[in-house]
Amino acid sequence: MSRKTKICIIANTPAFNVACAAARISESDLVIATDGAANRLLAELAPDIICGDFDSLDEAAARGRFPAAELVHSSCQETNDLEKCITLAMARGASEIVISCAMGGRLDQTVTTLSLVERYHREVPIVLYEGERTCRVFSGVAGKEENFSIA
Repeated sequence: MSRKTKICIIANTPAFNVACAAARISESDLVIATDGAANRLLAELAPDIICGDFDSLDEAAARGRFPAAELVHSSCQETNDLEKCITLAMARGASEIVISCAMGGRLDQTVTTLSLVERYHREVPIVLYEGERTCRVFSGVAGKEENFSIA
């Protein structure tokens, strides 16, 4: 039986919640931070990987704060940093992806995040955490509806 790998993605939102990010990090096997989120993470919450187009990241400063982190740069402008992180997590063998700090504060980010979850949840289970709220997409069997559950 293959090992399950729970990968946490910490995104960057105007309503960034350090406590929510810390809780998700502590429950995960691997942590990926978007480049913007890396600017907000405390040194003790070091990500394993920082991923994105690096438009909001000073690479030298990030290497100084998180010397063990792998930096994965993607200049592709067809995808946002969260999607880059989701596809990286899947490539790294995620059996579940948890995403923290991806929805609060901006409607455009919330809509984009939900559309990414809808796009990728059939390939790997994805759970969103925003503060005290949790959102998981449940896929039904063939012919059944898919639905979001928000707690």
